[in-house]
Order: sequence, then structure tokens, then C-alpha cells
Amino acid sequence: MMEPLQVGQEFGNYKIVEKIGAGGMGIVYKALDKSLEQTRAVKVLNPFFVDDKAFNKRFQGEAKNLAKLKHPNIVMIYALDNSPAIGPYIVMEYVDGKTLKEWIEKSGRIHYSKASKIFKKVLSAIDYAHGQGIIHRDIKPSNIMLDKGGEVKITDFGLAKNLLDPTKTLTLGGAGTLYYMSPEQVLGMGEEDWRSDIYALGITLYEILAGRTPFEQTDSYSKIRKQIVKEELPPPTQFSPDIPGGLVKIIMKSIEKEQKQRFQSAGEMLQAVEKFEREQRPTREPPPKPPKPQPSAKPAGPPNPQRTTLVLGSALALILALILYLKWSDIFNGSPPSPSPSAFTVAAGPVTLRVLPSGSFEINDGTRGESAGNKPMVWNAVANKQYVVRFRHPNYGTKEIKVAVENGAPDRALYCHFESYFNIFAFNEDGNQIQAEVVVDNFKTGKMTTLRGYALKVGAHEVTVNRAGYEVVSGAQLKNVQPQVATRVLPAEEIKFQLRRR
Repeated sequence: MMEPLQVGQEFGNYKIVEKIGAGGMGIVYKALDKSLEQTRAVKVLNPFFVDDKAFNKRFQGEAKNLAKLKHPNIVMIYALDNSPAIGPYIVMEYVDGKTLKEWIEKSGRIHYSKASKIFKKVLSAIDYAHGQGIIHRDIKPSNIMLDKGGEVKITDFGLAKNLLDPTKTLTLGGAGTLYYMSPEQVLGMGEEDWRSDIYALGITLYEILAGRTPFEQTDSYSKIRKQIVKEELPPPTQFSPDIPGGLVKIIMKSIEKEQKQRFQSAGEMLQAVEKFEREQRPTREPPPKPPKPQPSAKPAGPPNPQRTTLVLGSALALILALILYLKWSDIFNGSPPSPSPSAFTVAAGPVTLRVLPSGSFEINDGTRGESAGNKPMVWNAVANKQYVVRFRHPNYGTKEIKVAVENGAPDRALYCHFESYFNIFAFNEDGNQIQAEVVVDNFKTGKMTTLRGYALKVGAHEVTVNRAGYEVVSGAQLKNVQPQVATRVLPAEEIKFQLRRR
């Protein structure tokens, strides 16, 4: 059996700095990449399992699953290698921070206002992983890190399952950590899918907000298993009464015993958290109305007809003079008329213009520019004027809009989308999401549902899905994609398919 690594030990291009963590399968070290002079995290297979083919396969599977995932909130992998001295190892991004478990143990539960912000990033990352066919199967606070800048990183995909490539999935009984395992995982029914991750996300949010799980640490494994499978779990307010009801509802829906009663995707759960945050924002009360002037204590005398006539005449004369002045100014000073209502209103000053995926723009004040990929251009918009902006794409044509510029307007960006993005789902008769191949314009894309962020170009498209043994009941759509302009990046639209067994 190989010996554990020691501080200062070198292998390949790396030098061990310190041990930073250990799990059931691997040990993680902080290491120095000597050639690049960069700090990395190196995960090595536990020496007890180096000669075990099953654990070797599972260890390599973690690296391959991680390599497929490119998300700012998922730890990045750099290499999978093998050394005669230590066996297989994975080189990963080093996160200088603490796990959520460590935060809770040191400082107690996290306030809901901060917890919701952290958890939105967690949900975004898991939703992305699910879209790539990867379910984590071991989500828990000790696998979620916060770096010193407050950024979230999800780690340890050692138990992950690749739904898109079942031949490469190694299923070990009881995969996961008991406190966070869903009923279907505990029972080993072989029915675990992305909704098993939803359950673990719910228990994780529970622990973040309450500072503990629903289970007593003194309980036996058999009792905890019984609670997970059969008994109703207590709400987190039993331990922390100040947790808002909106978050409690999200948690309790996530940990329903029946899969179809939970959120059906991490994206759906994310929308629920975002809705909770919007509802928590305080509404601004209108400013108090100024008090009405009090009538003079001196009683008013009888009306004076001559005085009334004089006042009315003076008012009419002032109005007429004002109208003539404005007209005279328009004719001789060339002042522009007030801008008429237009499609978009932006704030004066630098306005960001982007053409997605790429293209050019021109404005009737002579401004021109190019926008490629994520590169924006800036237009200096002058207040109280109206412009015509034309966005161009070499293949898709031109999109023209009118823009009014006003001081104090809320937006300072215009995005022209020449492609639209879609989230594509397939459901069976029970309303459960299932895997199905996505077909666009009779072309097999090679992608499977749930598919997120699929781009369709300008024009008419036929979108459908295929799954052996099923027929499409509803959802096949002809989508006529048109260029769209918005003051923000547009979210993906949803296409849902209902399938029925033949």
C-alpha cells in the first residue's frame, strides 16, 4: 500500500504544501505548480484504494465529469494524471476559503439574506450541471466552498452520475451522505435522477438557515433512514423561528418524499428563490403630500367683479405671451421639438450597445461600431434627443429601432439578439422529466433534454424530440425566430414536450 503524501514531497511538476481535506475516496492537498508558480489543489486516490479497479474507475469518472463542466461556480479541473509514487491524481483549481460546513461550525447559521444570495449561485451551477447530463449525488455544505471574495465553488463530483452516458456510470450502493440522501437513494430503487439532487439541495439550504439538519446527531443510522423514507421531517422554523415563510416553503417542497412533488429542476427552484427575494424587498412609500394651505382668518368679502375680470385678463395675456415666445424660439433659434414616444428610452451618457452573437450598428448621429462576441461598444447619448439605431448582422439582416434619451431613465444598455435561446424539456405521462433527443429542422442535434440555452438563428424552425418507445403528444413547435432588442440579455424561452408510451 502506498503511503500518504507528506508536506514538501514532490512528484511530477508539483510540490505538496499542506493537506486541506479528505473524503471516503480521496485526499486533497494544496500544492505548488513549480513551472507556472501557481497554487493548485491536487486530489489523490486514498492509498487504501489504489489497487481497487472499481475505485480507480470512479476516481477517473470524477475527473471526466468535471472536465465537461465549465461554470464559474464549479471548481475547474486542469489535469488527470498518474504517478508511480502516488497513483492517480486530479489537478484542480485551488479555492482559498472555507466550506459552508466550516462556516456554520465556526459562526453558526447564515442569515437568510446572505444565504439566498449564496444559494442562487449553487442552484445556477447545479442547474447547469444537470443540463450537461451530470447529477452530483453528494450535495452538502462540506462540498460547497466560499472563497475569500465571497464567490461560491461546488466541489467533489466523485459520486456524480452521467445520465447522457450510462455505460460510463459506476453505481455503488448507498451513494451519497446519509443526512442528504433522498428516499429513493436510501431505498436503492435505482430511480435516482436530478430530483435526488433537488432533495439534497433542500436539506443543504435547511442546514445553512437553521444551523443543523432535521436529524439528531445521536440518532442511529437505521432511525435516520426511517425518518427519510417514512416520517415527516420537521420544518426548519422548529429550530430557528425567524426563517421567513417563503424560504420554508421552498425547503419543504424540495424535500418531499415523492420525486414528482419536488421542484422538477434546479432552475425551477432558483426561480422560487428569486421570487422570494423580490417579495422581501421593501416597497417605497410615496412621499407625504404637502399640507393644504389654511384659509385666512380674515373672512372673505363679497366678490369684486372688476377685480375678477382684471385677474382673468392678466392670466390670458401671460398664456398668450408664453405661446408666442415658444413659437418664436422654435422658428428663430431652431430648438428641437420634444421627442415623440419611441420603442426604447435610455439614460443620457455612455450607453452600452451589443450585437449578439456579433454584428455592427450605426446611429443617425454618425456613430458606428462593431460588436463581436462579448465585446460591447459604448455610445455617448445626448439627453432630450431622439435617435434611430440600426443593428446589422451579415447573415440575418437589419433591425432598426427608435431611441429616446432622457436624464434619469433607468437603462443604459441595448442588446440586439439575432439568435434566441431555448430551454427544451420532455415529460412523460406522470409529468416527470425524461431524457429525449432534441431534433431541429429534422436534424438530430446529438443533445438530450433537459437542454438549456440552445441557440436558434433567425427564421422558422421545427423543434421536436425523439425517445424510443414514445410518441410526442404535444409540444412540437414551429418557432419563427426574429431579431429582438432589449435593455438586458434576454432569458431563454421554454419549449415543453409531453410524451406518451407507444
